[in-house]
Amino acid sequence: MKPRNVSHSISSKASGAAIAKARFIGLDGALCGAGEKALGVSQYACEDGEQFAVDVAGISHIMLAATVAAGKPVASDADGKAVEAAALAAATTLTLDGEVDIDAVVPTGSEAVLSDVAQPTVNVAGDVDFTGSSASTAMSGGKLPVQINGWLLEGGDAGGIVAVKLV
Repeated sequence: MKPRNVSHSISSKASGAAIAKARFIGLDGALCGAGEKALGVSQYACEDGEQFAVDVAGISHIMLAATVAAGKPVASDADGKAVEAAALAAATTLTLDGEVDIDAVVPTGSEAVLSDVAQPTVNVAGDVDFTGSSASTAMSGGKLPVQINGWLLEGGDAGGIVAVKLV
């Protein structure tokens, strides 16, 4: 395991429950919730109401909830353990009800097309009735923006403690 190299630590008071070592800590002093912004990482375990040190900048040690490879961004799970941050994804669905006639005009001639400038022209011929058609976009992958609390400097398996660069 890489050594800790913390540039800033602060003192916090455990709020609501005991705090385990190497867990993401929320802004309220409790274990960080799933996908929430972390204040930092607990240096050691403590009981509810006790003061404890929180690494807020630099390289700390975090416990993994699942296998994560080095170099991956991490977020908090519901227990303050690190999980790979979900990638933001967008999907658009277009449903057409009816018929559409499409004519594609492809450039012709004796010259070879050597660039992407000469693109086909697409014309819609006739009347197009979009009655009953719909379009929808769905976003997934966490809160916008996706919350990343750190980047793993080494990979590990569930229950392992590894080095994380806090952000």
